[in-house]
Amino acid sequence: MKYIGLILFFFMLVGCSEQQSLGTIKAYNGEVIREDPTDTIVMEDKEYPMRGEVGDFTVFDADFIAGKEQTHTFYIWFGNKNINKQLLQQDEIVEWNESASDEKQKALGKQINFTAIESETFEKQNIGTGIIEPLSEEKENFPLETTAAKVVTTISIPSQGVWKIEGSIDGQSIGDVTVKVN
Repeated sequence: MKYIGLILFFFMLVGCSEQQSLGTIKAYNGEVIREDPTDTIVMEDKEYPMRGEVGDFTVFDADFIAGKEQTHTFYIWFGNKNINKQLLQQDEIVEWNESASDEKQKALGKQINFTAIESETFEKQNIGTGIIEPLSEEKENFPLETTAAKVVTTISIPSQGVWKIEGSIDGQSIGDVTVKVN
């Protein structure tokens, strides 16, 4: 009799875990929205944790608090973001930097729109705007600094959860970063 009780208990445990693991994973445009890992920028022997991918689109790793207006600094690197910069030859790096620098120069002073997409419901909201600015005091030792720019903006994300923040200029995406909102 006690074996029957153990067997039933075992089946209940297995049944519960199967229900959890068999749940549907929703995707937004074919992508599951999960919090981005942190990356790090090292300048003047000090580390700065960032959310997103350095060399693409990042934001300082900070607390995002639901419903509260907060100022954040986003960093954008221009140029072909699908290129493996480590595999480029020296003359290709110079050419890539020149075209990326030109792209950056054209973007400076333009308005960037920030949209947030919630990971469970895919609720999409405009959360703020900002102006693309050149780097200033960060410039020294900043990775790929000739291709990088920043946007300092005040945004408010409406609720807790994992949110994907997309930046766009004139309706064209220039990057995204996914953060956890408390």
